[in-house]
Amino acid sequence: MKRGLLLTLFFLLILGIAGHWAWNSFGSKPDSMQVTNNIELTEIDHDVLIGLGNGFFVKVDNSTFMMSLKVLVKGERVEHRVYRLKDGKSELIGKLDVPFVVDVPALWIDNEVLLFGGMNPGNITLIPVVYAYNPENGSMKKFAEMPFRDYDQLSLLWDGSKAYLFVRFLNGNLSAYSFDPYAKKFQRLDLGFPEGFVFPGTSQYAAVWYKGKGYLVHGDRIAVFDPFSKSLVWAQVRLPDKYWARTAVATGKGIYIFGGFDDNVNFSRNIYLFVPENNILTRVGTLPYPLGQAPGGWDGRRIYIVGGRGPGPNKYIVIFTPKG
Repeated sequence: MKRGLLLTLFFLLILGIAGHWAWNSFGSKPDSMQVTNNIELTEIDHDVLIGLGNGFFVKVDNSTFMMSLKVLVKGERVEHRVYRLKDGKSELIGKLDVPFVVDVPALWIDNEVLLFGGMNPGNITLIPVVYAYNPENGSMKKFAEMPFRDYDQLSLLWDGSKAYLFVRFLNGNLSAYSFDPYAKKFQRLDLGFPEGFVFPGTSQYAAVWYKGKGYLVHGDRIAVFDPFSKSLVWAQVRLPDKYWARTAVATGKGIYIFGGFDDNVNFSRNIYLFVPENNILTRVGTLPYPLGQAPGGWDGRRIYIVGGRGPGPNKYIVIFTPKG
């Protein structure tokens, strides 16, 4: 599966480059454009030609996010840029020239980004280390050792004080851990996994905390994690399509689910709203272009979906304002 994921990422890169020229053939695009009455597109950075994937994405406070992206910029240079996102506007604050920071689960604590692992150059495993990155001064240091090795997929839930990690090992086995960042302490959880939950890494940008429980969108299913009973079960609802690497964002109304791609790398534009209280799933809109593997966040008014992968240039922030 890891090799398959790598081939998928390569194919997505080619799609992005092809999409860049296809989009440019329609003429130059403005910095920002209103697509529908509740969807707006804005460029991440005017210097960016193509988005080549995300590094990390974290929520700093109720209105601010910190993020890194791998981008092709004017002059045909590839850079890892770090931005602050606030009120729909991104501000370049530095560069992060560390090759392993590719789609890394992360959280924000004490003015630092905690990075859980990352790509291991020349190896199919992921790095078993938590790093602390300070985006203001660019420093990075080792924060903690993970208590596991030889894993190739990881997703993370954050409840505001404790992280929950869902890990897949090279042999296909699954495990779960809690992590207290203040005590720097990992604890293995005695957790069973529902049948069919096999690729936790595909839920990385679709793992959210909502009203005391964790939700991981996994293909056409949604797994529900209860931290008190230490259980992971399927929600009594099913999405009408089976896409991986979706985006999920929790709001006061429920959990919005965006995009994704299927086993044949066909991308989705669908937007759904899942309300856990009554297990109701409703299709509520359409993305302006097909998109998958993109992080997203909610500032209390609007949802921001950044970069990602797909057949377009992937250099935009999709700003979605929920109706009602």
